Amino acid sequence: MIKKKRIFFEKFSNRGTVLIEFLLTMALAGIMLPFIYQYQQRAVLRAENLKVTRQMQKIQTVLERYIVDNKDKMLTTIGRNIIRLNLSDLIEYGLDKDFVDTVGDEYQLRVLKSFDSNNQASRY
Repeated sequence: MIKKKRIFFEKFSNRGTVLIEFLLTMALAGIMLPFIYQYQQRAVLRAENLKVTRQMQKIQTVLERYIVDNKDKMLTTIGRNIIRLNLSDLIEYGLDKDFVDTVGDEYQLRVLKSFDSNNQASRY
């Protein structure tokens, strides 16, 4: 009499468990993958925003130095209340030349002047 080998036979009870464990692992990875990807995308976006924020803070600091040094020039009325500046004007006040070379065309700086009742630029 020949016995048939069955899956549920005691001798072969662990047959197929590796395959089931592998399939469960793959299913779990498939479920978690979109969440991991979304978290990674948000981390990249936060890093880019932080980089832009630091660049803007640096530009603000350098622009304040420029305004202090050129206060008389900026207070003269030309009939306009906006002064346009290029980033290249701020290199001598501490802005990195490499930064200006790479993103100089992407930024446009405008300084808004306020006028008093005599149509003179305000000193404050």
